[in-house]
Amino acid sequence: MRYDRRMFRGRFFAYRRRVTRILIATNILVYVLVSLAGALLLALRGDYVKAVFALLVPDFTGAIWEVHRIVPIVLQGYEVMYLNRWWELLTSMFVHANLLHILFNMLALKSIGEVTEVTMGTKRMLIAYFLGGLVGGVLTITIAPFMYTVGASGAIFSIIGLLAMFEYKRFGSMRSINWAIMIFIISSFGFGGEVVNVLAHIGGLATGLALGFIWAISIPRIRFEYSHTYYPYT
Repeated sequence: MRYDRRMFRGRFFAYRRRVTRILIATNILVYVLVSLAGALLLALRGDYVKAVFALLVPDFTGAIWEVHRIVPIVLQGYEVMYLNRWWELLTSMFVHANLLHILFNMLALKSIGEVTEVTMGTKRMLIAYFLGGLVGGVLTITIAPFMYTVGASGAIFSIIGLLAMFEYKRFGSMRSINWAIMIFIISSFGFGGEVVNVLAHIGGLATGLALGFIWAISIPRIRFEYSHTYYPYT
């Protein structure tokens, strides 16, 4: 029986991207569940118009806040520090304000997360994702304790910073650094009229840059066939 190494390689890389896909599926599932639960609570109050549009704009319709009153899922510094709702640092990373919010975040996570997972390994990608999100959250509640915030942007910026610094330290290329700066400016000071939590972006990006610097000087290179250079999948 003839063994096709290229087929194995394709299946292997597809397997290596599965955690990114799980994260995307989890974010989408949470968005749908929060929107539907909020819509139901709005309908029970008689706000039928808001309930209809809850799936598109759960923040504007108040669907998120209806759920938050029952199960605190939105990050707010006062609640974390004085009501001991520490889990909001994690749950808020999977809650999104509206359809465009989650759409752009998940597109970014798919493109950046899959590359990170394949080239640097699942464990490192997850460390960067969750640590960046948590650091962004802690920075937010420290500097702006009365700000409410949701979204995976801090976690995604951590992955962006990781890849940018890793490429710069290993190959001396400023390409990814320039892209990271441009993405940061556009998303943090965006033109959509939304209130953006720049602190979460800064915390996530700084975390990714630090991890990229550390791993760039500590991960040994491994040479595989087809004359491509990859790194350990650990």
